[in-house]
Amino acid sequence: MEAPSRRTTLPVLHHAGVALLRRSGMAGMLILLAFGMFALPVVFPPGEDMTVASRMLVLLVVVCGIVAISENPRMALLLTVLAVLVVLAHAAERVVPALNIEKWHDAVLLSALIVLAIAVGTGVFATKRAIGDRLFGAIALYLLLGVIWATLYAIVANAVPDAFAGSLPKHATLFDWGYFSLVTLTTVGYGDIVPHTTVGRWAGVAIMFTGIAVLGVLAGSMASFFRLERAEGAGGTEGAPSAEGSPSTGGTAQEPAGADGALRALTGEVAALRAQVESLTAMLSAPRADADGPPAG
Repeated sequence: MEAPSRRTTLPVLHHAGVALLRRSGMAGMLILLAFGMFALPVVFPPGEDMTVASRMLVLLVVVCGIVAISENPRMALLLTVLAVLVVLAHAAERVVPALNIEKWHDAVLLSALIVLAIAVGTGVFATKRAIGDRLFGAIALYLLLGVIWATLYAIVANAVPDAFAGSLPKHATLFDWGYFSLVTLTTVGYGDIVPHTTVGRWAGVAIMFTGIAVLGVLAGSMASFFRLERAEGAGGTEGAPSAEGSPSTGGTAQEPAGADGALRALTGEVAALRAQVESLTAMLSAPRADADGPPAG
């Protein structure tokens, strides 16, 4: 009876491996995002061009994102293709500077970040994820939105040089725009960098609405998740059996509430069917063994 055991164990191990891979990718993505936002500007001397370093760091974020969303093969494949295009565009820009494909590099990078944000957001709002996974995903999604808007601001600034005014360095990098993006996304608005043209102002308005909407949706999703877990816990307690072996709530046993309860009930039925099959197999094999034995006398 080892074959059924192996068939049962392999999917469990596969699920645990996918979960570990997803969490490792998410952790790496969060560490890189936090390092880029808070540590990278301190590592580089003031006034030094961090364009290459910032691009490489964002590319590493995308690579970690591929690992984090590996359970979604289509999105992971699409993100991998976009990451390869980003690498090719960067290599072409370094080898042949006359091509002037910086805007195409930023456009492909923006597309990759948007795909990654959609995949992470899908996991955040999934109903069967653990609360820890959803919290890490929500933090990563919020930081990803900041990087997405920073990339968009960089594209706008390159297309319209006077779109923004204020205390911007001479070589404004992706993380300079990331600072402005997070300040605007959280609706703080220090005023050191301000939109100067119509295009810049519309970009600022869009990110303000995005910040308010995302915070509201994330807060509502987390609140509903906690409420759902509390309800499922109460449902499972009500149907718990008493010391005498009968349910504590009355004559009939109550099904555990929610999807987890249905899964537990289904697992119990499968275990009972397996026990019946094993007993029938033993009953059928016993007479055959007797019949194959030596004749009496």
